Amino acid sequence: MNWAGFPHLKELPPPPYWAAIFLSERGEDLAGYAEMDLATIQAAQQVNGFLGYVSLKQGEVGMFISYWSSREAIENWRMNTLHLSAKRMGKTKWYERYVSQLAEVQQHGIK
Repeated sequence: MNWAGFPHLKELPPPPYWAAIFLSERGEDLAGYAEMDLATIQAAQQVNGFLGYVSLKQGEVGMFISYWSSREAIENWRMNTLHLSAKRMGKTKWYERYVSQLAEVQQHGIK
């Protein structure tokens, strides 16, 4: 496992903020997956309200948590055309199964 993408955990803002949690099991046909993964991470970082992310992978199972300043910021990302395209490919090609969740972070502890 790794903590890719969020080297500055101490830079989280004071709560409340939002977490978009994506748990997945990748399938066998991953053509174009790595490129889209990188492109969507880069695009999300340009969205106003994006705070950072954590990506954890073990074998074909992954967890990606992105952090956002508001529900509105998540909605703006949800409607992003690149993100919509990635979601379509995920549903039809890349993922065997997945779960997507939104959570409001009301408190946190950071060391």
